[in-house]
Amino acid sequence: MPAPTWTTSFDRMAGGLYLRMELQGEVQLSRVLQGVSATVKNWRPAFEKSGEQMVDFFSEDVFDTEGAAVDDPWAALNPDYEKRKQKKYPDAGILQATGLMRDSFVSQPSAMSLIVRNTAPYFKFHQSNQPRTRLPRRVMMKLTENIREKLIKNMQAYFIEQVGSL
Repeated sequence: MPAPTWTTSFDRMAGGLYLRMELQGEVQLSRVLQGVSATVKNWRPAFEKSGEQMVDFFSEDVFDTEGAAVDDPWAALNPDYEKRKQKKYPDAGILQATGLMRDSFVSQPSAMSLIVRNTAPYFKFHQSNQPRTRLPRRVMMKLTENIREKLIKNMQAYFIEQVGSL
């Protein structure tokens, strides 16, 4: 099972730029931005800002609200596991026993794309939308309207900044 990743990319096309956002290969947002393909060739600064915002959102807001920030509240812990966990990791929230999962979100911006992923080896088992029998799905990465708006505003602001400097 491949690790879930969030990919935001631009592809040049006649008369515009194609913005595509995917999570686990599923298209979350697809837009054609007309008239920008020849003007801006390096989106890295905008992707860096967006990547930082996404990492902060996924590692802070989502964990602090146990999934409610992405409109997908996490299932409660199994009562037996919860008792064992409280002894070893008192006051640690769901998916936060050691903090590795929360601290493993990374952003990889480039000129034409941004990848946000979690490097914890067991992340994929919690995030995956595969059928399951024992381990409940606990979504950590999801495109919310708030994140979508921030990403688009970052792209727009960077584009205006670049066009204004020509």
